[in-house]
Amino acid sequence: MIFSLLWLASHPWLLPYHHRRQQSEEEELNRRRAYTNKQNNKLTLFSFLPSRRKPPSLPPPTLDDMNLCSFLQDSCPSDLLPKILAFCTPQTVAALSRVNWTWYRLIMDDATWRVLCEELYKWSDGDALPSISWREYYQANPCVPIDYPTLSAALATCETRALEDGTLQQSKSIRILLRPGTHVLREAITIQAKEGVDIAIETCKATNFTPVYASQYDQQDVSTKKCLKKRRLARKLRSSMNCRSVQDSQDVVVADNYSYLEQNVGVEPVSTTKPVNDSVATLVLKTNRPNEPLVRVKQGNLHLSNIYLLHNCLGMDIWNGNACIQIQPPKNSTNNDIPTTHLVRPQVWMDSVDVVSHSGRGIVNIDGGFSSIQNCHVHDCAATGIYVGGPGTQAIITKTDVLKNGNGNVRARGTRGVVGRGHSGVYLEQGKAIIRDCNISRNSLTGISAVSLHNTLLDLESSDLVANGMAQLEMPRGGTSRDLERNNRLAAIGLLRSRSGLVAASVHEEEQPPEQAAV
Repeated sequence: MIFSLLWLASHPWLLPYHHRRQQSEEEELNRRRAYTNKQNNKLTLFSFLPSRRKPPSLPPPTLDDMNLCSFLQDSCPSDLLPKILAFCTPQTVAALSRVNWTWYRLIMDDATWRVLCEELYKWSDGDALPSISWREYYQANPCVPIDYPTLSAALATCETRALEDGTLQQSKSIRILLRPGTHVLREAITIQAKEGVDIAIETCKATNFTPVYASQYDQQDVSTKKCLKKRRLARKLRSSMNCRSVQDSQDVVVADNYSYLEQNVGVEPVSTTKPVNDSVATLVLKTNRPNEPLVRVKQGNLHLSNIYLLHNCLGMDIWNGNACIQIQPPKNSTNNDIPTTHLVRPQVWMDSVDVVSHSGRGIVNIDGGFSSIQNCHVHDCAATGIYVGGPGTQAIITKTDVLKNGNGNVRARGTRGVVGRGHSGVYLEQGKAIIRDCNISRNSLTGISAVSLHNTLLDLESSDLVANGMAQLEMPRGGTSRDLERNNRLAAIGLLRSRSGLVAASVHEEEQPPEQAAV
């Protein structure tokens, strides 16, 4: 230290730079203080004189000069904000909740979620008030493709993996609302719910809804899809408040384009396969997997309402999967011929559902399942319309039309696996079938067939069995019909009366061969 001081004392030319810099900074600071004091004194002396210069008048800010979020936060009426948020995606609403505390309090408000539920037709006046909060009610009733892009993505939100075998199970109840249009599925909808869990799939009750479809997106080449993807990535920040697009969804939505279904599903045009009501959601299975059902229910409760189901797949196994709806518990791990009994019973409730299968059966309920079919239309199936089999199986069919089933399938050229002609409208192998006020007519082989004498219970009342193939009602030898003669009409020819209201046009009288007879 002493050596350094002695060295600096012997070299005085190194000091002036630091001293001169410090001195200049102090002089500059003193000069500014003096100028400020002078200005303050001048304002104090002449403060009583009027000012000669008027302040410039600024124009009022316009909407273009304001930030969109600032406008919605400061100037937009508070009662309109929830209605505006109904047009945003859930991702946008979640992002807005993290902007500041004002947006967070607005979005977390329960009244906001009630408006969102009303605007998206998840709840309407007259419905029962939910026992949970409106935010939880919104989450438990997702809308496709508004909240989730696909039906599978919405169903995956309530799925958990079982600890025993690692299979996916639905652990909480959910109601999935589908916007009107055609949703193409790549695999079957598998329901394996726990006890007390209800899964519901239905069409959204939108009265004045005009859907935005992507009818040509699935038919474009890969290069066009890449260009569209680049355009979507190049959007501005302001477009984040726009309505979401459905072009990214896996379930392609087509607007009233039944030629698309006929070309891509692999069936020839059939006029009766078009739904009567264009405001319903249509589920179409488009897959290369053989014997794949559209809906597979292994355990738990499933509710289907106001939906049009169109099934077509490869394969000929109409006993194991080649059906539009397959209701069957999983087989025993040690013996595949014995169904598993310790699981929850598979149960399906159907209301106003249109069922068509161009490759197999319409509805298959076997091995102890339960099905309630009400106001439905099962028609134009290649094989049996409704098949009930296995001990303990029960089917309740009410006000349903079972028409034109069992005529075989017509496939495109070059495809293998053709189901032959000659199947019944309702086939009861084992179990119990209760049929009330139904129209079972114009099927290929028989109207109703009950083949087992001891394990079959058929209760038929106020139904029409008209113009079926070989017989209207087929019963086993030694069977009794004392419980069947309750206001039923069995005829080889005659007019048909629709029960479900889903038949496209009035059915006219058709002549049948003279060898046909009614039981």
